[in-house]
Amino acid sequence: MKLSKLNRKQAIAIGIAILVVIGVGGYFLLIKGARERYQAAVKERDEAKAQTERVPSLEVQWDRVRAEHARAEIIAALDYAHIVKVSEEEIEFLFGHSDLDRGADALLARPDVRLVVITRGEHGCCYRTRTDSGALAGLRPAVVDTTGAGDAFVAALLRGVLETVRDGDWDALSGDRLRRIVTEANAAGALTTTRKGAIPGLPTAAQLSEFLAGSPGQ
Repeated sequence: MKLSKLNRKQAIAIGIAILVVIGVGGYFLLIKGARERYQAAVKERDEAKAQTERVPSLEVQWDRVRAEHARAEIIAALDYAHIVKVSEEEIEFLFGHSDLDRGADALLARPDVRLVVITRGEHGCCYRTRTDSGALAGLRPAVVDTTGAGDAFVAALLRGVLETVRDGDWDALSGDRLRRIVTEANAAGALTTTRKGAIPGLPTAAQLSEFLAGSPGQ
């Protein structure tokens, strides 16, 4: 569904979803005041026993923020996360090594983290929960613009999780269902690169299904 074609009811529904789903970038967490407001919002959500998915990432402006400060703040924010999506480069930044298995284990060791997804650019991605793990090969369409690929990946990932995890039942996020969710996220990120612009490049559900149907092994 395209944002430009939303009717009033759909827009309201998305607005409600945004109140339930909190996604936050790593750089945002480094801004004094913004970080505290975010953590206060999460505390209120927890007290209300609502379900929240949070996706810390590491789009850090290196020339403006000291790496040590960035690392400390982002690692601290993991205590507020259920879902963590990072790149393989970000694993090395956070933990000082490039071992993706060790990195995923370290992330899952945080008390509330239930799903870790590590993107690997053209090489695809890998994922892990406390009971399941897997990896997907990269999809290589004709790339026009990579802007928005990560956003599309996370959007598709969260959509699948929200449709699957009900009333805190994270055990439902497993097996074939989990793999399908990550497969669709992987495809959404790849398909977005075939068009110019972050918003115009976002695929519809029908386009995503068609793309996957033509992608062997997906």
